[in-house]
Order: sequence, then structure tokens, then C-alpha cells
Amino acid sequence: MIAKLTERERQVAGLVALGLRTKQVASQLGIEYGTAKVHLANIYIKLEISSKTALTRAWIIHELANDN
Repeated sequence: MIAKLTERERQVAGLVALGLRTKQVASQLGIEYGTAKVHLANIYIKLEISSKTALTRAWIIHELANDN
């Protein structure tokens, strides 16, 4: 699932999975708040999810599956 995301979307997803708010994600990545919201919306569409909780779950599953 996570592989469907662009590099920037993966960065956003990873920070959200760590518990950062959208405003904090934007600040951390040096992007506008609105841009971070667009990335998050695109992530939700691509992963067919509707919440940060679901995103965090998908991220954890992805990380566990790729932990070699």
C-alpha cells in the first residue's frame, strides 16, 4: 500500500504515523499547511483510508513487513 505513495507523501505519512499534527508536518518538511493537507488527502485516496489512525496502522504494517 505505502509503495503507491510519492516520496513526499511517504514523508508526510511517516510523520503523521509518528503522531505529528498536520501543522507540525508542514513545519518539519518546510511546506505550507495547505500543501500538507493536500498530500494527506492524496494519501487517503491512494490508500483508500479516511483517518490518521488508519494511516498509522498502514504505516506500522508496512514497516513491520519491511523490517528485515
